[in-house]
Amino acid sequence: MEPKISGKPNGPRKPVTRRAMLNWAGQGLLAATGLALIGSTLLSADVQAGEGRHPKPTKTPKPSRRTPTATPTLTATPTQTATPTPTPGTSGPVPFNPANYLGQGDRYGCIDFASQADAQAVLRADPSDPNKLDISGPSDMNTPNGIACDSKWDAPEWAASFYYPAPMDTNPVPRP
Repeated sequence: MEPKISGKPNGPRKPVTRRAMLNWAGQGLLAATGLALIGSTLLSADVQAGEGRHPKPTKTPKPSRRTPTATPTLTATPTQTATPTPTPGTSGPVPFNPANYLGQGDRYGCIDFASQADAQAVLRADPSDPNKLDISGPSDMNTPNGIACDSKWDAPEWAASFYYPAPMDTNPVPRP
């Protein structure tokens, strides 16, 4: 007896007994051939997937009644950087004040100053040199010469780049 297969043309369809279908299902023949037993009807794989004689209905999306809303986006806002502004009645940048570097121990090195002259002004304001701006001279690494940041031992960062920022103040400070 020929099985009834829906979705594939194989001539006139003849009913298959339930016993034959259960026998085929028990032997694994249905799965191996891509067939499935639904009730008393054998279905091929393409019908199971909705591609055969009776395809599965597809849902068409309904038009949305909602008004689309804008998605919030982050925008970078520029930040302002503090810049020194001269006081009314004066012109130019604020002069260097060595008092801002005093009384703080060994906190500042040559690299913390805009120029050698600024470091020399701090050494002149406190000749005891707590910041160790003058620990050596150009020819001797153990003898201070009264000039701040003038050697590779005083200012290794400046010496490494072969750049000692101007202006220079080479007037020695008497050491205690």
